[in-house]
Amino acid sequence: MNMKRRWAGWALVLAAVLTACGHAAAPDGPAEAPAAAGQAASRLPEAELPLEDAPAAPAEDTPAVTDAALLDLVVPLEIALAHHGGFAFAQAAELSDAQLFLAAVTLAAPEQREAAWDATGRQYRFSREAVSEILELHFRNVAYTPPRANPMVTDAADGTTTVSQFSLPQGNRYPQVLEREHLGGSRMRFAVGYYDGPDCAGAPYLVKDYTVELREDGCVYEAAAVREERLWPDDGGTGQSPEEMPDDEALISRILNMEVARPANGFTFHNPCELTGQDLYALFLVTADDNLLERCRRDDGRYAFPRETIETQLSRYFREAAVDLSRVYGYDAALDAVVTDNPSGFGGGPAEVRVTEKTVQGRFITVTLAMYDGTSDAPYRVKTYGLEADGENLWFWFAQ
Repeated sequence: MNMKRRWAGWALVLAAVLTACGHAAAPDGPAEAPAAAGQAASRLPEAELPLEDAPAAPAEDTPAVTDAALLDLVVPLEIALAHHGGFAFAQAAELSDAQLFLAAVTLAAPEQREAAWDATGRQYRFSREAVSEILELHFRNVAYTPPRANPMVTDAADGTTTVSQFSLPQGNRYPQVLEREHLGGSRMRFAVGYYDGPDCAGAPYLVKDYTVELREDGCVYEAAAVREERLWPDDGGTGQSPEEMPDDEALISRILNMEVARPANGFTFHNPCELTGQDLYALFLVTADDNLLERCRRDDGRYAFPRETIETQLSRYFREAAVDLSRVYGYDAALDAVVTDNPSGFGGGPAEVRVTEKTVQGRFITVTLAMYDGTSDAPYRVKTYGLEADGENLWFWFAQ
């Protein structure tokens, strides 16, 4: 086969793949699908090269699919499943029903999203059959049962599952394709590094390997695996411990504030850079004391929280406290502040919390908490958190 025709054939396959792999809709509904709730962050300019400008590859190398196209296949799923165990599996059958549902919502074609959209309730309502149809296109050997997991609500009578558009996970990702390998036919494996910022500089904090099959009727996801993860900064936690390390009670108090601010496992991340401006704004509100809030109250009774105030407060919780306020509800660009009528309204926390494991390495603390709702002997959530103690500061590094 002529080499030029071979790559042109792969271009047609890719076009079909990207048509089938839609994203979750934006906060304004299906009509604005490109601004997805699970939208990927900016990536390196060279990843945006059009297909015809991609360098030629030998016949045994990977099909001529651009880096940008590969990232579009996996980054929305990384965001969509981040709070429900993540997009990681050796076989698709390992994915839970909640993970499969969120994957289906993310991968739904525009017409499927349009059919599921409930404008009155600002939510999506997917039938069991519609979800199964999407999953059959993108995964092999999965058995789907409508989930019963917050924030998804399933009607027991007909198996229809509803999720609010505002409950769909959001998050920043700064990805770059690191490697690619042709496995034969239309199968390929590629590695993606995730970085602390949009310039993708330095070492990635997470590297994942993905195996996919590109087909004319869609992309099949065969596996997604973590290759390496950098939990701590470059010194690896070998720095000196502060004179006083926080006790268990102080750790629990610090962590539960965050969990209350982002319920439904929303405070879950590999690196703080994955948190959105809306996430960080909520964390600011839940950690700010009454005196700070009242200082930001205006004569008209509303509250205006300037960027500097938000970032100064968050610097006690995150080493890098830069906040993107542009997509925060109530943001006033002229004031560079978030304006709101009511800065409260957070719910309660678990009935009981137990520290099940704790290790200290230098100034770094890894602690695992089991959370109970008071109705069962079994915890409803078990999570591990990484924190760095530095004098008066206690910074978060991960929550998984």
